[in-house]
Amino acid sequence: MRRTKAERRILAKTGTRRHVSALAGYATPTSGKPLALSIVVNNYTAPQREATAAIDAICELLVGFERP
Repeated sequence: MRRTKAERRILAKTGTRRHVSALAGYATPTSGKPLALSIVVNNYTAPQREATAAIDAICELLVGFERP
């Protein structure tokens, strides 16, 4: 997540196994309190970099989250 709006706004631990990628921790949106997150991509058949890219994209959405 380097050089993205999620850089330094995600505090989380990664985990990987064969065909499983995970990220769990906290996201700090630009507009408020931290959000807890847990993302697991399981049994994927695409290359691991695509699963990681999807997780990164979700994190970018979370840091852009605005509470009502």
